Amino acid sequence: MKNWTRLIIFLKFYIFFLLAVFTTYGIVDLIRVQTADYLKNRATYQVIRDMINLLETKYLSRESDDSFTKKLEQFNQLSIYTASLGKWNNLHESLTPEQYKRATQGSIIFTQGNIALKKIFGTDVVIIVNENSPHTNATINNENTFEKNALIIELSAAALLIAIFSYIWLTPIWHDVVKIREKAMLLSAGKFKTRVDNTSSDIFNPIATALNDMVDKIQEAAVMRKSMTNTMAHELRTPIARIRFHLHNYFESNNNVKKESIIDNIYNEISHVESLIETALNYASLEDYNKIISPQKQYISTWFDEKIDLFITDSEKITFIKKYNNDLGWVFMDLNLMTHVLNNLLSNAKKHTNDTIQISVSRTEEILTFSVEDNGKGISLEDYDKIFTPFYRGKGDQKANNTGFGLGLTIVYKIVALHRGKVYVRTSELGGACFVVEVPCHYQQ
Repeated sequence: MKNWTRLIIFLKFYIFFLLAVFTTYGIVDLIRVQTADYLKNRATYQVIRDMINLLETKYLSRESDDSFTKKLEQFNQLSIYTASLGKWNNLHESLTPEQYKRATQGSIIFTQGNIALKKIFGTDVVIIVNENSPHTNATINNENTFEKNALIIELSAAALLIAIFSYIWLTPIWHDVVKIREKAMLLSAGKFKTRVDNTSSDIFNPIATALNDMVDKIQEAAVMRKSMTNTMAHELRTPIARIRFHLHNYFESNNNVKKESIIDNIYNEISHVESLIETALNYASLEDYNKIISPQKQYISTWFDEKIDLFITDSEKITFIKKYNNDLGWVFMDLNLMTHVLNNLLSNAKKHTNDTIQISVSRTEEILTFSVEDNGKGISLEDYDKIFTPFYRGKGDQKANNTGFGLGLTIVYKIVALHRGKVYVRTSELGGACFVVEVPCHYQQ
């Protein structure tokens, strides 16, 4: 079956290739023939004109009619054209009015039957030239027959050579196509450990590389999905268990004050669940490759003051230090997404700080830079390269039993990347972690 498929594909390609070659050859040959005919006609006209002018000169300078007749016979023997003399009165009636007018003016006239004639000035004699002698026609016919036979041989040889070279050229390409098809079928069956080896043709190497990259991304997405499912199940199970516990205590208690406290705890747990769900939805929305951000113009100092002041109201025991002036100018970015970035970094700092959080902002003509740092224990150096990975939580978070999916910093990273900026972590001068964000001041789609 594979051999038949291979043969059919080869025949289709071969027929298409032959049609393309012969069509091109036909067009080129048509142009060649038309050009040759045009040049031949011009050359013929030139030869006949020179021939008639020469005969006219010899006729006018003849010693006698007999001597000119002998010269004319000698001339015809040497020329491929046959010249003769005729009487004007016998020929002019066969001419059109336009031809008659031109002939009387001394022009050479070409009539039907491939005959050229010219009236000798001052006489009633006409020089008549026929196109070819019978011997010449036979020679030309033989030449045409030879050319046709040669053309058939040339086309047959060309078709054979094209078939041979096409087969040689297509064989490795066919093997590469079969190899890629087999690997693609394995991938479609869910065997994601499959990899496409390098092909013998440079044409298919990019395809093989793209398939391997696609498989890597599919595997990565599968691992991410599994991690997300496990993490969500674990993180949601905890507040749900607490809610169940609080409800049990609520119905067992007869103390109204205690019941109000239990209701507050239930509301807090529900808020925590909502926060987890919102985080998961935000992450899912940022996974969309067609995510479009909506830049807005904002006076940046005012924006930072508003966002930080809102956060300070819920953090009475923490000292906030602002290190920026009130003349940072305007920026153009998605304020909703950047609010999420700032709030996330402030929330992380609040979780890990001892008592101080510092926010620094600066800008150049092109880049806005801001950082959030604390005086907590900081982040281990080995976590620097992993901290923005989805579902990853550093050792400090694990020991402190901090809740969450481990998606907060991943979302920060993706939002900053959407703005064509960068975010990184370093050790703060305060002793804790310092997260630095750099984004263009004027985002453009």
